[in-house]
Amino acid sequence: MKKSLFVLMIVLLGMIILSGCSDTPTRLTIVNDTGRDLALVEWNGYYFYNGLVYDDLLHKDVNALLDGSSKTRYVVPGQGYVYFYYVGGSTEYRTDLISVASGQHTTCYITTYGATSALRGNDSITAKEAKLQKAIDSKATEQKTTN
Repeated sequence: MKKSLFVLMIVLLGMIILSGCSDTPTRLTIVNDTGRDLALVEWNGYYFYNGLVYDDLLHKDVNALLDGSSKTRYVVPGQGYVYFYYVGGSTEYRTDLISVASGQHTTCYITTYGATSALRGNDSITAKEAKLQKAIDSKATEQKTTN
């Protein structure tokens, strides 16, 4: 009786461990294809950077997503805007709403002409055009509607 109970516990423990391993991570990649370094690139509280760049306007080093590079982060699924500044600039920009689904890998391309995001998962590819917009009061509006 003790042996069968022990074997049953081992089998159940193994099933619990294996069920946790099958979860696909949720990731967001942001690609900088603007021709300029981007500072303070942020989506839903996650910052995307891969270097430090001196900002003449702020007179200090800032975290930047370097031109021609990308950064991938594990994120909690959700929707939000990608906010950023051009290094040396004082205007904050944002993309259109970027959705990241659970267990998917979403890529957002920021270019001089705008931003596009492509969701890849389960043999389907969808793409959404997004235009760069000045982020005047957009964060405050977004926070008011989500709280």
